[in-house]
Amino acid sequence: MKIQFPIFLGAMTALLSHPAVAQSSVSFYGVVDVGLTYLDNSGGRSRTSVDSSPSKPSRLGLRGVEDLGGGLAAIYNVEAGILVDTGMQFDATTLWSREASVGLVSRTWGTLKMGRMPDLSYTDLGVLDGTPMIEGGMQSGYTGFGRPAGQPGPPPPVDLHYGGARYNNAIKWLGDLGHFRAGLMYALGREDGNDKMWGAMLRYASGGFIVGAAYTRDNFTTAVFARQALLIKTQYNTGSFTYAANYGIGKDDTSLAQNRPLELVVLYAPTERWRVGGGLGYAWARNASGQKARIEQPFVGVKYLLSQRTELYTIAAHVKTSDPTVVPASFGPSGGALAVSSSDAMSGLRLGMVHNF
Repeated sequence: MKIQFPIFLGAMTALLSHPAVAQSSVSFYGVVDVGLTYLDNSGGRSRTSVDSSPSKPSRLGLRGVEDLGGGLAAIYNVEAGILVDTGMQFDATTLWSREASVGLVSRTWGTLKMGRMPDLSYTDLGVLDGTPMIEGGMQSGYTGFGRPAGQPGPPPPVDLHYGGARYNNAIKWLGDLGHFRAGLMYALGREDGNDKMWGAMLRYASGGFIVGAAYTRDNFTTAVFARQALLIKTQYNTGSFTYAANYGIGKDDTSLAQNRPLELVVLYAPTERWRVGGGLGYAWARNASGQKARIEQPFVGVKYLLSQRTELYTIAAHVKTSDPTVVPASFGPSGGALAVSSSDAMSGLRLGMVHNF
């Protein structure tokens, strides 16, 4: 049964209007991001559309904390994805599509949560990717591969969990020790119990330097994500500049499919309001039959902060593949159909606005 957003909004209103419990807090938060996207070759013709951003997806959520005393607190987080261009839920069958979790936080033992959650390679790793760092980026052709209908074989491992794969029936632990943060995650699978996943993460942060790695072994959503995904990410902040380098390896145990993307990014903040950034993505891909292709995607973006919560941005990207029969040149708008080029390349330009609350 499809859940309608009026029910969702009514539930949030009821929660927020409930008398507050001593030493507890509830936060209603969200991101609203929408823009105008132009693609020069979508199926052989240009396309202009208004759509939500895939790099910083629009969302509505509730986050709560209750102090239990003795250095222990109860927490919960429920978060729904929305499509600003249509007003629909991101996932028509799942209300809290982005997260639905409850757990405990201890000053000594860390954080333990259960429910539906993204894997450790997403926000827990704490190192920024290129397009989200600039804002408003179109889905990268080198981290998420698609193929037109009718082409033989499945696509290579998709996305390598850059955008976070979300798992039901999951348990996640996070703990900090000095400059280190570690994480473990395990999902119990569905009814048959044969589609479990597990993951581990380790991160080091000191001053402006961050380096981390996350591994996911996935038997849960193998139709969409790689069965094995390893991400290694680094970031260094110095003055007005931020540098990032990210590398991933994704493999499918049941075939020859493999994906190895590399991303290099530079972000510059000349003033308090302006951000300018750019980078290059490069990937070595192999499909299920063993055919190989290389994908390149340079991108550049500019962001202007109207306030601490509201931003205007523009980003341009160009994706090129060495063999479109193996991996086509494509961009994927959030919640929309994959735009596939009729040639070996595609260029895109996006103008947008995002508000955080």
